Amino acid sequence: MLYALVLQYCAIIVPLSLCHQLTTLLPLQFTGGPLLQVFLTLNMLSTCFLATLTSSLPVLATSALFGVWYAIYIFPPMQLPPPSGPYNVGVVDVFLKRPSPQTATFATVPEQSYIAARILYPTLSTSSPTGASQINYQPLGAAICDRFMSFGAPGPLKAAGFLLHHWLLIRLPFLRNAPLLSTSKPLPTVVYSHGLGGSSSLYSVQSGNLASHGNVVLVLDHQDGSTPLSSTAAGEMLHHSSELYELRTDKEKGMEWDTPGYVLERRKQIEVRIEEVDGAIDILKSMNKTTRSELGGLGVDFVGRLDVEDGVHLVGHSFGGATVLGAAGRFSDRVLSVTAHDPAIDWVPDDVRLNILKGNCETNMERKEGSAGYKDKKRLTEAKGLDDVPTLMIYCSEWVRTNFGHHYVTIDKLNSGKLGKKGASKGMSLKNMRHFEMSDNCLILPLWLCKVLGFSGGKPGLRSRETSAETIGFIKSNN
Repeated sequence: MLYALVLQYCAIIVPLSLCHQLTTLLPLQFTGGPLLQVFLTLNMLSTCFLATLTSSLPVLATSALFGVWYAIYIFPPMQLPPPSGPYNVGVVDVFLKRPSPQTATFATVPEQSYIAARILYPTLSTSSPTGASQINYQPLGAAICDRFMSFGAPGPLKAAGFLLHHWLLIRLPFLRNAPLLSTSKPLPTVVYSHGLGGSSSLYSVQSGNLASHGNVVLVLDHQDGSTPLSSTAAGEMLHHSSELYELRTDKEKGMEWDTPGYVLERRKQIEVRIEEVDGAIDILKSMNKTTRSELGGLGVDFVGRLDVEDGVHLVGHSFGGATVLGAAGRFSDRVLSVTAHDPAIDWVPDDVRLNILKGNCETNMERKEGSAGYKDKKRLTEAKGLDDVPTLMIYCSEWVRTNFGHHYVTIDKLNSGKLGKKGASKGMSLKNMRHFEMSDNCLILPLWLCKVLGFSGGKPGLRSRETSAETIGFIKSNN
């Protein structure tokens, strides 16, 4: 029996990890029901194969049930939900020339003269003018699955990138280079910053929902080493800065999480990200005035269509939440609102973090100033930009329960008018929410696995929609 089940496992998992190859060789479309049929067909074929090895009816029945269970529950066909708004979503992937040279640097990450961006926007079109009906969720293919596992998985699984190859079957519910929605008024514009280990793809649901509700969303692929793997404008691969994780713990000093040395490195890294957000705002302003050469051949025109003259909206998750708070704190005159999902406050630059945490009654220095404190408090000048910016911070109940992320300071300050623009800011937590449910993580992994890893409480789709609804409503009220 065990021998038969092992054979069936191999008959399913091997085709699964290679299945994406078929999409380049055959005119197959793996979405929803059809993909499930592919898995069940594999099960049927493997069962027939077992029939040639044994005539035992119990073995055949058990193996058939195992195959169905494996295909539907263990590694089911994953597809993203369609955008929640009334419009379809168009997409442009592009490298945009920086308006000024990069000045912030981090570790061994090379300086970049371009910003990597995915631009999502509302459209009434129902088909792509490029003729491509589907867009790969992971454009870099199996390599990004391998890199994701290499730094995100526990030791024995770091080399098991094939376990994520089902990501290669996922298609984005967007339309490549579709025409922008025609409206009488310019469209609200958002810059979105992804979290550590994330990418523009990994926030497709949140950013896609924003676009489907009438916003133009520029999602950054940060070129600071925080993505699992990304491509530069020159075609070179930029790898994740995984060497930093060696600093994260110090067992000799009894530090199990985020040592001061590790936090200080993240605070250096965030400077590159904040500079990219600033550059993205400049780029959006220029896109509103003239057709940029990088967009010239794509057939999508943003000239006069973007509501950017008074500023843009900023949204980010985790490291991205810290990034947009840092950006808003430093150049508030360019920001209409800022929304931070589970922001890593400890990684926010000193000058902005001083504004966020000042006045709290905590006696523990880590809780009062951050785990690495302030670098030079006597000479530190507070960046007060957030005082003029409507600010929304959404925390997951997981962080509230574990007393993580300085929510015990920020939520109260926001709701009492002591942080963010007074009367226009809000701090909140979402019930039964987990940190990873604010990205696509729990929508592209089997639910059982998300539960085992503690990524999800069981309803990631609902939690994702709740995050989107709060964010969309806040942007609309401040546009």
